[in-house]
Order: sequence, then structure tokens, then C-alpha cells
Amino acid sequence: PEFFAKLRPAEAAEASIPLAILTSETSSEVPFYSIGLQSPVDVDSAKTAESLLDDALRGEVSTFKVFAPEVLTDIQLDQLFRERQGDVKIFDWYAYPQYSVPQDLMPFVLDGDGASLLYLNAIEDAASAMEMSAIAARNAANLVVDFVERRRRSNGA
Repeated sequence: PEFFAKLRPAEAAEASIPLAILTSETSSEVPFYSIGLQSPVDVDSAKTAESLLDDALRGEVSTFKVFAPEVLTDIQLDQLFRERQGDVKIFDWYAYPQYSVPQDLMPFVLDGDGASLLYLNAIEDAASAMEMSAIAARNAANLVVDFVERRRRSNGA
């Protein structure tokens, strides 16, 4: 869910509101994986971003994103947040997939030895994250270098 709220800090830590909370799946006492402060995508200056961050740190109503294995009930949300405004928006997506091995993955090179058509997201089925996209880009760059070197060798250059 993503919504406007005031995060409910622990009573002892009232002055120290965290901007992100992460848990492990083995922790069965909490109903979520993570809670994080969200900034609008149209923030146009560092000053505006700092102001939004300062507001959140002071406990002002802010936007939070919660990852949870199940939809949180109003009671659970009230335990986590001191005040909520607006409707909770739920985006149910496959954020924490269960994998099995062995797993068949698509090839990076789609046209065989010619190596001119590359599929950067072949690794996405194994793990999906921004870091994996960086790895995919590096793999593509390595494949292009290899392709160019083979072309040069075959043309006698």
C-alpha cells in the first residue's frame, strides 16, 4: 500500500522517526517486509526534497510505501501509523517470488553465433533489481565487444 501517513515511532524513540524499516521473512511478529518514505517523482530541486525529508523527520504527514506478504488490515495499519489520510492504494505485484532450481533462463544472445540481437533482461527471471539491470548492461557490452572483435578477425583487420 502507498498512502499519506504519520509513522508511529516506538514510545522510547519518539524523537527519532526512521525513514525506512526493513525486516526479514523469518520475523513472524511483524506483518510487513519493509516500510519506506516515498518522495514525489516531480521534485524539482534539492531544497524541495530536503523540505519533504525534514517534514517527515518531524513527523508530518508523508507518503510511505509498505511491502507486505498480505494486504494489511486497518488495525495493522493503525498500529504502524499514528495518523492516516486518504485512501490506501494497493498494488499487488510479484515483489517476492519463490524460485526453484534448476531454472531455465532465456539466452542473452537471441540470434546464435551472430550475436547481433541481445536480450538484456534474460537474467530477470532469476532475480529482478536495478543491480541486475547494471549486470545485464555489462554483459551486453562484453558481448558487443566480443562480436566486434570476431568481425574484425574474420575480415582480416
